[in-house]
Amino acid sequence: MTQKSYTGTIATALRLITKFGGPVTYIQYDTELADAAKPWDGPTNELDPDDAGTFRATLQTVFVPPAKVRAYGITTLASDYDIQGLANLYDRIGIVAPEGNEMSRFSAAMIDGVLFGLDRLSVLQPRDEPILAFVGIKR
Repeated sequence: MTQKSYTGTIATALRLITKFGGPVTYIQYDTELADAAKPWDGPTNELDPDDAGTFRATLQTVFVPPAKVRAYGITTLASDYDIQGLANLYDRIGIVAPEGNEMSRFSAAMIDGVLFGLDRLSVLQPRDEPILAFVGIKR
């Protein structure tokens, strides 16, 4: 039995998110300790998105108001519990085209020059390739 290819679905998701959204820079901070003898001091660049050890990926994202999530039919794409949790807790929900990135690695996003923390994530990933990610963002 042949496995279903999601290449077309991923391309369609990226095309629509690009058309109706825009680029957002997602950030994974460097986790290397500043001083191994003092781990309580934390990583070298705990809150510095411009540090050389920070990984960044610019991904296409469209933001939707939480009240509209059910109207868009998104609950058919992910578990109702995950989407309801996003809708109840956050000011905006980002629908992201992961483009092969492991979204759980990111802890922040730069949106229009403002740094936001990422608090909740739900990924639509039927096999080994993520199609969409839903990110909860609250100021």
